[in-house]
Amino acid sequence: MTQMDYEIYPQALESCIRKVYQELQIPIMVTENGIAVDDDQKRVEFIEKATDGVLSCLKDGIPVKGYLYWSLMDNFEWQKGYSMTFGLIAVDRRTQKRTPKGALHIRKCPLRRFREFVEMVGYDEFVGTTKYIGGNYNEIII
Repeated sequence: MTQMDYEIYPQALESCIRKVYQELQIPIMVTENGIAVDDDQKRVEFIEKATDGVLSCLKDGIPVKGYLYWSLMDNFEWQKGYSMTFGLIAVDRRTQKRTPKGALHIRKCPLRRFREFVEMVGYDEFVGTTKYIGGNYNEIII
């Protein structure tokens, strides 16, 4: 279970992308996908499995235009305050010191998978149809 008391099930992202595309037949942008856990190895496994699912959708021709991991840094959650640790970077609330977590450096980290995504959909198509190329400071867009 996550800190939010949710089941850890990264495969749900692939299922959701497939269902939405089946119903709407429009390009998909994953705008928020993450996990709040104390154990960073669980975060690593979650990211790897979730992004494997995104790549599987791309290989099947589903136009996934981007993926945003939630979140870059541990942040304030309206339901639980600062107690959730979604971030790829830990934040010491007393000193404001930022410390990268292991998940930031994994081989299949969303930032490192950018090239795979772009190569699958084609750079011109990716840039031409993706108007949202920023994100707030807590999001990673690829």
